[in-house]
Amino acid sequence: ARIKISSTLLAAGIFSETKDTLRTIDSKQLDQKTQSEYFFIFSRLYIDMADYYQQAVYYDSFRELGISYLDSAVTVVDRNSSQYYSYKGLKNIRLGEFDEAVQNYDLLFDNYTLKGRQFAIDASTYSYALEQVGRADDAMAWLIRAAIMDIKLANKENFALIKLADILYQQGNIKLSSKYLNVTLDDATNYGALQRKFQISQLRPIIETEKLNIAEKQKSIFQ
Repeated sequence: ARIKISSTLLAAGIFSETKDTLRTIDSKQLDQKTQSEYFFIFSRLYIDMADYYQQAVYYDSFRELGISYLDSAVTVVDRNSSQYYSYKGLKNIRLGEFDEAVQNYDLLFDNYTLKGRQFAIDASTYSYALEQVGRADDAMAWLIRAAIMDIKLANKENFALIKLADILYQQGNIKLSSKYLNVTLDDATNYGALQRKFQISQLRPIIETEKLNIAEKQKSIFQ
């Protein structure tokens, strides 16, 4: 129950309380499956902290801690489970081993039928790996699938839609990008997802400025 609470707190970007809750758990008393989940939540905590704080003095140490806990999760998880390939793929990404990450996610989606939130998480991460190896169309397709699953689940921590808005902006589709980003902002505000609000705040002014520029150009053309 405490692991589930930690996961919920982490989704809201409440890092200190997540860490405090996880530290009340004696991991040695957990069964193998729960122990792997415990290590994975701890790894996500430090990885998210690294992405949030960004400054090198914090990023490097948090990233190393995140990878260390992720390595522990890979070590104890059942090698015949879908989580094994999911954890390995994420570890590859964090180490910059994108070709290996794609291979692990290929094995994951080829051999296991993922559903619900797990599908959304892995599809989104797979999309990132595909993007890094230059398979932009495949990356977009998996990101869309992840966003659709988040919508079906009424998930308010919809990172896939934030990333989709960013890609659409880069492709010049400002109107749709702004629409999706506003949806994610409403969701993050209602849920209280501090980290997602921070990510959105970095993108939104850029996209809204571009929308204003387009409107001004259209006004000038009309005049």
